[in-house]
Amino acid sequence: MARSETRTWLSLDRWGEIVGINPLHMNQLASTQFPDLCGEPWYQFAWQDADRIGRESLSQAIRDAELTISRYLGYNLVPDWTNEILLTVKPSPPELYGNSVNPRWAAKSVSAMKGHVISGGVRATSLIEPAGIAIDRSDPDLDGYEEHCEVEVTTDVEDCEIHVFYPGKGGSPEWEIRPIKVSSSGGIATITFKAWQVVDPDKQSVINPEPLTETVAANYFTTVDVYRVYNDPQTQVLFMWESSCGCGSSGCEACSWGTQYGCLQIRNNRLGMMTYRPATWNEDTEQFDTAEWSVCREPEKMRAYYYSGYQDQYRNCPVKEMDRDLEKAVAYYAATLVDRDMCACSNVQAFLDFWREDLSRQGTDLAFQNTQMILGNPFGTMRGAIYAYQVCNQEGRRIGR
Repeated sequence: MARSETRTWLSLDRWGEIVGINPLHMNQLASTQFPDLCGEPWYQFAWQDADRIGRESLSQAIRDAELTISRYLGYNLVPDWTNEILLTVKPSPPELYGNSVNPRWAAKSVSAMKGHVISGGVRATSLIEPAGIAIDRSDPDLDGYEEHCEVEVTTDVEDCEIHVFYPGKGGSPEWEIRPIKVSSSGGIATITFKAWQVVDPDKQSVINPEPLTETVAANYFTTVDVYRVYNDPQTQVLFMWESSCGCGSSGCEACSWGTQYGCLQIRNNRLGMMTYRPATWNEDTEQFDTAEWSVCREPEKMRAYYYSGYQDQYRNCPVKEMDRDLEKAVAYYAATLVDRDMCACSNVQAFLDFWREDLSRQGTDLAFQNTQMILGNPFGTMRGAIYAYQVCNQEGRRIGR
């Protein structure tokens, strides 16, 4: 798997597929069976070869593109977990503390920083089967390379909650194998992916790297860990009160925050409007029970934990797969943020040259017809940046704040 320490929503393998980079080369594999493959193997770090970009540098460009687009749109490009500090709603008269309801006698609400809120909660993982499930490799297309990898687990977990990770990494997001395909039948989930997604990362991070031969079995992992990754609703909001020690009191910690847990209810998913109230989690019913404020006034602020992001209902797993237009917007825009060439095929270099062309440039040999949109584009004036900006401004995409 093309991986990096910088976690991205768009996987490096998917980026390479969009751009047109051979997946073997993307994962540092040099083929002896297919010597005519266009391009050269990539390395993990830019310092491993001074003439080319590394996967770590590429992932930073992809993440910069994702965050820029996400901030402009007002939501995560795929569902992800967030926690943030929000101020609670106070009455207009400063001398009042409030009574937890708005003028319509409904619960007060706050607006999350990110829209398309799905639920309150935090990321949780659990092993579906004991760690170290063996990979079954095969060559269904009979081309001499066993690229097809398959594992099976016994589970009733929903397909979209099944994730595969490098072995021994505890289900950490940066070690997830993406993309994968999952199909379930009769309590058995069959997971498939490609051999180049399980290349041993220790062989990619050496100081003096060499391309790895795709036919050497030792270059690949033979096992993976399969986890359920899901939203745990038990932790949704932590209310905080300023300390209120009385004059001369003892045993009261100064400058500390009083705290109490509670729950969130989504009033407007798209705009991220959430109501809040004190509550305690009941493990027997797996629901929240009503509670009273632990301090006799409303809290000053709260830390909200929630799961949010845009879901493309045309994808098989909207919670894992990005909208295809947004995928291309991220891929093309990230290409403009890469600060060096890739020493790749002529078709990949042509891709870079096309999307990195500055459409505001004027010279003796050419001049573009500039519009105000191009000149004022907050993403920049390269072709890929303009494409991303146009996708973001399609009707209904952006959330106004």
